[in-house]
Amino acid sequence: MSVSPFNIFVGETIGTFFLTSSIIYMTNFENGGQATNILGLIVGFFIAVNITRKISGANLNPAVTLLFFFKDNEKNNNKNSCDYTRVLIYMGAQFLGAFFAVLLGLLLYNNLIVLSINQNSNPFSAFTMEYLGSCLFYLIILVQCKHLY
Repeated sequence: MSVSPFNIFVGETIGTFFLTSSIIYMTNFENGGQATNILGLIVGFFIAVNITRKISGANLNPAVTLLFFFKDNEKNNNKNSCDYTRVLIYMGAQFLGAFFAVLLGLLLYNNLIVLSINQNSNPFSAFTMEYLGSCLFYLIILVQCKHLY
Protein backbone atom coordinates (compact mmCIF):
# COMPACT_ATOMS: atom_id res chain seq x y z
CA MET A 1 0.00 0.00 0.00
CA SER A 2 1.53 3.30 -1.12
CA VAL A 3 1.01 6.34 1.07
CA SER A 4 1.19 9.86 -0.33
CA PRO A 5 4.01 12.16 0.79
CA PHE A 6 1.42 14.57 2.21
CA ASN A 7 -0.09 11.85 4.41
CA ILE A 8 3.38 10.85 5.58
CA PHE A 9 4.19 14.46 6.42
CA VAL A 10 0.96 15.04 8.33
CA GLY A 11 1.12 11.67 10.13
CA GLU A 12 4.74 12.10 11.21
CA THR A 13 4.14 15.70 12.31
CA ILE A 14 1.16 14.75 14.47
CA GLY A 15 2.82 11.60 15.83
CA THR A 16 6.08 13.37 16.69
CA PHE A 17 4.12 16.22 18.26
CA PHE A 18 2.29 13.71 20.46
CA LEU A 19 5.48 11.81 21.30
CA THR A 20 7.46 14.93 22.20
CA SER A 21 4.52 16.32 24.15
CA SER A 22 4.31 13.14 26.21
CA ILE A 23 8.00 13.49 27.05
CA ILE A 24 7.57 17.13 28.07
CA TYR A 25 4.35 16.70 30.06
CA MET A 26 5.39 13.47 31.77
CA THR A 27 8.53 15.15 33.13
CA ASN A 28 8.46 17.10 36.36
CA PHE A 29 10.97 19.97 36.36
CA GLU A 30 11.66 20.94 39.97
CA ASN A 31 14.63 21.97 42.08
CA GLY A 32 16.99 22.17 39.13
CA GLY A 33 16.38 18.55 38.11
CA GLN A 34 13.80 16.44 36.42
CA ALA A 35 11.80 13.36 37.27
CA THR A 36 9.96 11.39 34.62
CA ASN A 37 6.72 9.46 34.93
CA ILE A 38 7.88 6.34 33.07
CA LEU A 39 4.44 4.73 32.79
CA GLY A 40 2.98 7.91 31.28
CA LEU A 41 5.89 8.11 28.88
CA ILE A 42 5.42 4.52 27.71
CA VAL A 43 1.70 5.10 27.22
CA GLY A 44 2.50 8.26 25.23
CA PHE A 45 4.94 6.32 23.02
CA PHE A 46 2.39 3.58 22.47
CA ILE A 47 -0.38 6.02 21.55
CA ALA A 48 1.88 8.01 19.19
CA VAL A 49 2.94 4.83 17.41
CA ASN A 50 -0.64 3.53 17.23
CA ILE A 51 -1.91 6.80 15.75
CA THR A 52 0.65 6.88 12.95
CA ARG A 53 1.60 3.30 12.20
CA LYS A 54 -0.84 2.85 9.30
CA ILE A 55 -0.39 6.40 7.99
CA SER A 56 3.38 6.73 7.84
CA GLY A 57 4.93 3.67 9.46
CA ALA A 58 5.38 5.44 12.81
CA ASN A 59 9.03 6.39 12.50
CA LEU A 60 8.59 9.46 14.76
CA ASN A 61 12.34 9.84 15.18
CA PRO A 62 15.13 10.60 12.68
CA ALA A 63 17.16 7.63 13.96
CA VAL A 64 14.26 5.29 13.22
CA THR A 65 13.79 6.89 9.81
CA LEU A 66 17.45 6.25 8.96
CA LEU A 67 17.22 2.71 10.35
CA PHE A 68 14.36 1.80 8.03
CA PHE A 69 15.89 3.73 5.12
CA PHE A 70 19.14 1.75 5.31
CA LYS A 71 17.22 -1.48 5.95
CA ASP A 72 15.12 -0.95 2.80
CA ASN A 73 18.21 0.04 0.82
CA GLU A 74 20.02 -3.12 1.93
CA LYS A 75 16.97 -5.26 1.19
CA ASN A 76 16.70 -3.86 -2.34
CA ASN A 77 20.47 -4.22 -2.78
CA ASN A 78 20.42 -1.37 -5.25
CA LYS A 79 21.89 2.05 -4.52
CA ASN A 80 19.73 3.60 -7.24
CA SER A 81 16.57 2.68 -5.29
CA CYS A 82 17.34 5.16 -2.47
CA ASP A 83 14.50 7.58 -1.95
CA TYR A 84 16.20 10.55 -0.33
CA THR A 85 13.13 12.75 -0.80
CA ARG A 86 11.08 10.45 1.40
CA VAL A 87 13.73 10.62 4.15
CA LEU A 88 13.67 14.43 3.98
CA ILE A 89 9.86 14.42 4.22
CA TYR A 90 9.99 12.20 7.31
CA MET A 91 12.73 14.21 9.00
CA GLY A 92 11.16 17.57 8.15
CA ALA A 93 7.84 16.43 9.61
CA GLN A 94 9.55 15.08 12.73
CA PHE A 95 11.40 18.34 13.25
CA LEU A 96 8.21 20.37 12.80
CA GLY A 97 6.19 18.16 15.18
CA ALA A 98 8.89 18.33 17.86
CA PHE A 99 9.27 22.09 17.39
CA PHE A 100 5.55 22.74 17.93
CA ALA A 101 5.46 20.43 20.96
CA VAL A 102 8.37 22.27 22.58
CA LEU A 103 6.83 25.64 21.71
CA LEU A 104 3.53 24.60 23.30
CA GLY A 105 5.39 23.26 26.33
CA LEU A 106 7.22 26.56 26.78
CA LEU A 107 3.94 28.46 26.53
CA LEU A 108 2.10 26.19 28.97
CA TYR A 109 4.94 25.99 31.46
CA ASN A 110 5.31 29.78 31.19
CA ASN A 111 9.08 29.56 30.67
CA LEU A 112 9.59 27.46 33.81
CA ILE A 113 11.70 24.95 31.89
CA VAL A 114 15.35 25.80 32.41
CA LEU A 115 17.92 23.65 30.72
CA SER A 116 20.96 23.17 32.92
CA ILE A 117 23.28 20.43 34.06
CA ASN A 118 22.53 19.08 37.51
CA GLN A 119 25.79 18.85 39.41
CA ASN A 120 24.53 15.77 41.29
CA SER A 121 23.72 13.81 38.14
CA ASN A 122 25.58 10.71 37.06
CA PRO A 123 26.44 10.76 33.31
CA PHE A 124 26.49 6.95 33.15
CA SER A 125 23.00 6.78 34.64
CA ALA A 126 21.68 9.38 32.19
CA PHE A 127 23.24 7.51 29.25
CA THR A 128 21.82 4.20 30.46
CA MET A 129 18.31 5.61 30.83
CA GLU A 130 18.49 7.23 27.39
CA TYR A 131 19.73 3.99 25.85
CA LEU A 132 17.06 1.84 27.53
CA GLY A 133 14.35 4.36 26.65
CA SER A 134 15.43 4.35 22.99
CA CYS A 135 15.47 0.54 22.91
CA LEU A 136 11.98 0.43 24.37
CA PHE A 137 10.81 3.02 21.83
CA TYR A 138 12.24 1.00 18.91
CA LEU A 139 10.71 -2.19 20.31
CA ILE A 140 7.26 -0.58 20.49
CA ILE A 141 7.60 0.57 16.87
CA LEU A 142 8.78 -2.81 15.63
CA VAL A 143 6.02 -4.71 17.45
CA GLN A 144 3.26 -2.33 16.36
CA CYS A 145 4.46 -2.02 12.76
CA LYS A 146 5.86 -5.50 12.05
CA HIS A 147 3.32 -6.03 9.29
CA LEU A 148 4.73 -3.02 7.41
CA TYR A 149 8.34 -4.11 7.41
